[in-house]
Amino acid sequence: MTVSISDGFSRLELARTGDPDEHYTASSYLTNVAVVSDPFSVIVEAHARTFASFLQALSQLHQSMAGEAKLDFWNEEHSIILKGDGRGGLQIDATITDGRTPCSAYLRVGIVLDQSYLPGIISELREEFPIE
Repeated sequence: MTVSISDGFSRLELARTGDPDEHYTASSYLTNVAVVSDPFSVIVEAHARTFASFLQALSQLHQSMAGEAKLDFWNEEHSIILKGDGRGGLQIDATITDGRTPCSAYLRVGIVLDQSYLPGIISELREEFPIE
């Protein structure tokens, strides 16, 4: 299964490609991340730091309608941030980098939705990335 989030212009996809590695936390899944905003697209495979805290922050965001939930990745500068504006708006910022310094390349894509999408996003993430 792939968790796909789209506003009709840009798309973020997350898919589990492996189980947590013994060197990482229990909810640190190897994840295939695809970010598409025509004509640009990028696909990377990286270990998410912890889906447990990300899902907890998403649930809090859904209840309060304000704040943010951030998914970071080990050894990478990738990030996925969902922000609630307190009025029902939801902004998703996905950033994927090549990790080179000092001159790195990156793709940053914003997706604008409303918070009615959050229950479905949370449910799909819980199914794809089970937390023990």
